[in-house]
Amino acid sequence: MNKKDSSHFVLRMTIIFVILSTLCVILSAICVIPSVARDLFAQESPVSVFDEGVDTTINPEDIGDDVRLWAQNTALKFKKLLSQIKKLSVSDKRNIILQTIQESVSEAQGKRELLLMRFSLNRALRLEKEFVHDNDALVINHLLLPAVKQAILLYEQSDLPYLEANRGKPEGEIEPPIYATYTKSNIGYLLNASNLNKTLQGQFNILGLSAAWIGNDLLRSPKARRNSVNADTILRLQKLLEELKTITPSQITYALNNKLRTTLLEVAKDIVPESNTQITPPLSYDKESISKDITPLRQPLQEESKDSSFDLSFLKPQAGILTCVSQNGPQTLGALVIHITTEEIGDKSLELHCQGTGGNYKVLLVGLGLSALFSFDAISIEYFGLGDITGTYFGPRVTAAIFLQADLGIFTNGASVVTLLGGGLGLGGAASVTMLQISR
Repeated sequence: MNKKDSSHFVLRMTIIFVILSTLCVILSAICVIPSVARDLFAQESPVSVFDEGVDTTINPEDIGDDVRLWAQNTALKFKKLLSQIKKLSVSDKRNIILQTIQESVSEAQGKRELLLMRFSLNRALRLEKEFVHDNDALVINHLLLPAVKQAILLYEQSDLPYLEANRGKPEGEIEPPIYATYTKSNIGYLLNASNLNKTLQGQFNILGLSAAWIGNDLLRSPKARRNSVNADTILRLQKLLEELKTITPSQITYALNNKLRTTLLEVAKDIVPESNTQITPPLSYDKESISKDITPLRQPLQEESKDSSFDLSFLKPQAGILTCVSQNGPQTLGALVIHITTEEIGDKSLELHCQGTGGNYKVLLVGLGLSALFSFDAISIEYFGLGDITGTYFGPRVTAAIFLQADLGIFTNGASVVTLLGGGLGLGGAASVTMLQISR
């Protein structure tokens, strides 16, 4: 081979090498891109969010104009949605609400998750996955629409004021939103979702997610987690989530789920919010109020009078305790499948006379389930929710007594959650689905 042919051969080999190297780089990139895309758009919560840690420093760009614009456009989009879905079938309503929430969440990809309205939307999407085969009306009225309407109100009452108050502040001076206040007001919504799910596995999944969300919210708020009560709550939730990792599907029982609900109720009572600011719970929006039009939203930095038709300030969240006592103490009777509580022996009205901060109330408890019980006990009824507490509630109740007695129940009517705690003397046990009626 002469020098000329040799030079051509080397040149050709060099070109081929460059082409092959370029192809390898391109193929590698193609293989990596789907993996990156999956990570970017993944919305599933980890088994324990405590494993990932929580950022505490907020930069000015985290609350910039693009975030403000997304929040405003999202609120306007949902306001329009509420008007559009009125004449749609139930199944079409579910689909378009779900699609609109998904689009809004996707539009926020790449932006740090800070605003409370975004938390409500993300969590509604995740909860909906546990109700794939459930009744559309149930999902719409108890999961999706309450989250949408809360997102609109959060924009007006919390997120927009937060963005305006921190505009122009340097890094290190921007405080996080009121996450502890938010999570305390939304625990009833999460518990209601777990109660409505038809499977033990679904209930368990929702309760586990709820514990993770609550703990993460407390961690996100430096002011809240510095409180000793909140710090203890965080550790309690962290321990609980570690225990839940070892639970297998065969170990998920009604008793386990009820224990988790009780824990979350205790957490709701214990959480100390950052301030006295109140956030309207999602379940304050009943079926009728959901269908009403919402007036145009206030634009940023625009001075105008507040429209009274959009003012929900009269719907204040409330919490309190009813103490039920009588001369002989409440008496719990159980026989066959009936589980009832009376004020005293021989009282045919079956009503308890209870007293709370709002005055005197009458309480009726009647359950259907397995029962063989006779006991005397003292009962307290704790409630938190929105509006008047009078009404009819349904939920599980368990009583057990071997000389010393424990009585526990958790009930909801969609707007409020009520827990029953009792203790006393007796013999036997009862487990029932109970109707609790509170009246004046």
